[in-house]
Amino acid sequence: MKKLIQILIIVPAISFSQQNIKAINAGIKDYPSLVSDMECTWCSGKIPVGNFSSSSNLKSEGKVNYDIKNINDVDLRTVWSEGNANDGVGEFIELIISSETEFGSDNKDGFNGQFFIMNGHFKNDAAFKNNSRVKSFKVYHNGFPVCTVQLLDIRTFQIFDLKSAIKSLKAGDKLKFEIVDIYPGLKFKDVVITELIGEYEYKKQ
Repeated sequence: MKKLIQILIIVPAISFSQQNIKAINAGIKDYPSLVSDMECTWCSGKIPVGNFSSSSNLKSEGKVNYDIKNINDVDLRTVWSEGNANDGVGEFIELIISSETEFGSDNKDGFNGQFFIMNGHFKNDAAFKNNSRVKSFKVYHNGFPVCTVQLLDIRTFQIFDLKSAIKSLKAGDKLKFEIVDIYPGLKFKDVVITELIGEYEYKKQ
């Protein structure tokens, strides 16, 4: 009887910890501000959605740095890379939202919930294959897991939409993108992302 009682107590705890969260698949889509293979510019009337930070950065090599500021500078010549000595799983990027937005509202201005990502090292095919890429993120909104995002292993822009997982965002809200799986690099363990771009858009009246 004592063993039966212990089982009844433990089973609910296990099922509670295994939350079912929404799975989102990224698709292929060109970033509209791309003006050449290596140089980009912000579209007129758009500003970044917030400020990024990261759990770690790879140390600079001479004049080349891998700082988190590179991840939304809209420049395909710069990249962010995590600094974990292992495979990068568990490292994360955090975004602090700049302004309030409610998805699905009549106000067409503001952040639309979409992110463009250039996964991996864009420099050339060899750099892309030699360094690791993100296979999937777990996304947290203010500390609570809301979805996973599955990325393709391709050297082009992808897009994913968080509107189905998050109803609204306000200034100061935090979105955390935790690396949970990777595409391993042929030579290096470093996980690299060239761009992760979310924007507010203000329509002209």
